[in-house]
Amino acid sequence: MERVPAPCIITAMGLHHHHHDHEHGNSSVSNIRLAFILNFVFAIIELVGGILVGSHAIQSDAIHDFGDSIALGFALVMEKMSKRKSSATHSYGYRRLSLISSLVTGFALLGGSIYIVARSIPKLSSPEMPHLNGMIGLAILGLAVNGFAAWKLQHGHGHNEKVLSWHLWEDVMGWAAVLVISVVMRFVHLPILDPILSIIIAIVIFVGAIRAIAPSVQIILQTTPKGVDMEGLSQKIRQILHVESIHDFHCWSLDGQNHVASIHVVVKNAYTTEDGKKIKEGVRNIVNAQHQMHITIEIETRDEASHCALHACV
Repeated sequence: MERVPAPCIITAMGLHHHHHDHEHGNSSVSNIRLAFILNFVFAIIELVGGILVGSHAIQSDAIHDFGDSIALGFALVMEKMSKRKSSATHSYGYRRLSLISSLVTGFALLGGSIYIVARSIPKLSSPEMPHLNGMIGLAILGLAVNGFAAWKLQHGHGHNEKVLSWHLWEDVMGWAAVLVISVVMRFVHLPILDPILSIIIAIVIFVGAIRAIAPSVQIILQTTPKGVDMEGLSQKIRQILHVESIHDFHCWSLDGQNHVASIHVVVKNAYTTEDGKKIKEGVRNIVNAQHQMHITIEIETRDEASHCALHACV
């Protein structure tokens, strides 16, 4: 296989990436704060309105939204704490606190959906007709508030924001369904549609919660980040001049956004310091061409690699 020289690395890349990390961090906190305020205020309006119009579906969603508000508040605190700098006891910093937040949000959604179903099933046998005009008004307000909050979070870059935006879009679909059945019940006397819709909303929330929890679990298990082609990167690194082989190539994510990698590169016994610099530059440039990440590179001679393998070094 033809060997290719190691390409030059762009030194401004690290500064550019750090600048965007700072911007993304600030926008994450402000977006989650806005979603929290909107969700909490609307949950109060929704609970009072649901009681006044006599809609079990709206009351159930209000309880669910109060749970969301707690999760959003917790997410806001965790997101702020995750921006702390690294320390002697937390050398990678506190970025994974945002993962804890997304897990709490996911489990809060699971608990909320189970509670909604438990309250809605008894109502199937004795449904009551809600006040339709009020129900339609709340549905339109719910679409506007949740739609705006979901739109703001959708443009975020953090895993926390994505988890929260998925759920808010599900809320938007739920309010669209409330609006539809409200209009239908104006023409057809079917009060059972209210508890049925409540159960459907709960099922959608349950599925969404599972979907939200799964990526956080994958990150905690240090799964290779989505979109990182380890085999493709390995092939390109092996083509760098003076590189004989590689081993112990690992890549994982701190929070779904910031990735870390480590690799052992085996070279010929007679290599110079300048060769080593070019090899490291080449590896970093190849890896960062696909994903910006912090990578630790260990260069070993053929003899060192053989000794390490013989003594089961890590």
